[in-house]
Amino acid sequence: MSPVFIGLVASIPLTLLLSKASAGTALRRMKLFITPQESNPPVELAELKVSLEVCDQHVPPLEPLRNNYGFMQVVIDPYVNAIHIALLRRHNKRRLDSAYFSALQSRVITEGPDVLSRREQMALLLNPECMSWLHEQIWMLPSDKLAPWWTMAMRQYNILESKPQTALYL
Repeated sequence: MSPVFIGLVASIPLTLLLSKASAGTALRRMKLFITPQESNPPVELAELKVSLEVCDQHVPPLEPLRNNYGFMQVVIDPYVNAIHIALLRRHNKRRLDSAYFSALQSRVITEGPDVLSRREQMALLLNPECMSWLHEQIWMLPSDKLAPWWTMAMRQYNILESKPQTALYL
């Protein structure tokens, strides 16, 4: 009975020890408990990582845009927006509450994405109709109808380049 008893008694402290982030980081450094994708990432992910690093060196995001830079690129960049929407439409078949999304869309246009919680941003990001509408509105509305955040984001996107420097264009 001792192997069963020792296993039961040792499981609690072992679980507490291994559930800490510092233990996970140490085990990762020792190359224990890693997946094949972590030890040998796909070529596409390695190329994307290099492109993102080059992009950050070339045109670092402005400080006020830094927290929502990915959201900005999905809404503003036509290429990123189209891919994002196409991927959403492949997997998202349910109808959603339009009043809730209309309120979120209005807030993000007039006040900027900083006023939304992460949950609200994710709700918008996971709705293809919202992402399409936001992209159109950002490009069509005059700057006085947009939040100052979007005006700054448009300037960041159009930094005197014939081709925007995002990771997808390098």
